[in-house]
Amino acid sequence: MDLRIDHVTVAGDRLGELEAEFRSVGLPPEYGGEHSSGATHMSLFGFDDGTYVELISATERARRTGRDDYWWADRIRGNAGPAAWAVRSTDVERDAERLEAAGVPVDGPRSYEREREDGVTVEWDLAFPGTGEPGSLLPFLIADRTPRRYRVTPTEGVADGPVRGVETVVVGVPDLDDATETLRDAFGLGRPAEYRETAFGARLAAFPDAPVALATPLDDSWLASRLDRFGVSPCAFLLRTENLDDACEALAVSERARLADRPVGWLDLGESRIGVVERAEH
Repeated sequence: MDLRIDHVTVAGDRLGELEAEFRSVGLPPEYGGEHSSGATHMSLFGFDDGTYVELISATERARRTGRDDYWWADRIRGNAGPAAWAVRSTDVERDAERLEAAGVPVDGPRSYEREREDGVTVEWDLAFPGTGEPGSLLPFLIADRTPRRYRVTPTEGVADGPVRGVETVVVGVPDLDDATETLRDAFGLGRPAEYRETAFGARLAAFPDAPVALATPLDDSWLASRLDRFGVSPCAFLLRTENLDDACEALAVSERARLADRPVGWLDLGESRIGVVERAEH
């Protein structure tokens, strides 16, 4: 299975605040609508390569009634930032069957929808490999039932800008070796390169043939605290640019560093670790 990132999810307690944070760093989102559950709603910004970042929060109605039966509820309430990742599928039933044949439990496929503000209904199918919250260690699979342009197009203010798409998902895990084998068994990946990243507070395993890296905490780093609060989940997203200097000049970058032997500019988003890197071939 070709692991192509479809989108990544950023969770926060108030959607308006999330929108304002990303707008302040030069990535303006647009409202995408309420999910069919009625418990969550989302905004997004889409890139030229077709990937996108979804900002998700609970609806006011769900908050008033105390609902907590929706995905990523703890991450939403806890302003976790990076929360999940999804990969694109052209045949979600076939891909689910292949994963099950590899010994990976899969929930679904199931159909979902949301209604945009302009009244257009967007429909898609999802399948959830592994255990735990969707898109935690293993990505969930998504396939469109309606034309993909209903779900996402390059967003005004982001299209033709310095960031071209979502490059890499970094997943926080307590056991690097165990998580590495889980990913390799599920998707037939090669062995990752390993790095000790003191500034990032983690030991990393970066897969050369997939847009994902794993991170386990060094000592009592921020990542150890995050794992205690939210469990296994994406802890950082890296966005792709053709020119890092240009991207750092155009966007609000708080720090430039290195991660997995690559220069990265970290966006000024507080606890949400989202960075920009130059294009890499997987």
